[in-house]
Amino acid sequence: MFERRLYHHIDWLLMAAVATICAIGLAMIYSTTGGAGHVYWTQVYAIGLGSIAMATCLTFDTIRKGQALVAAALGFVLAL
Repeated sequence: MFERRLYHHIDWLLMAAVATICAIGLAMIYSTTGGAGHVYWTQVYAIGLGSIAMATCLTFDTIRKGQALVAAALGFVLAL
């Protein structure tokens, strides 16, 4: 589960910048394609999947579980 002490080390300004860039990108795709077409929804799904992956990575304490995290990351990369 999410450890509370890790919550204080999240760079919230960076998270806000990433969310802003994603929102600007979605707005550009929406205005360029003339609506919510296939490309727009593909990008929405990609942002959602990336957000889930980021939240999953934030739940691990990398200092105590470094080797297990490396093995999990390697397995994830090989699965792609």
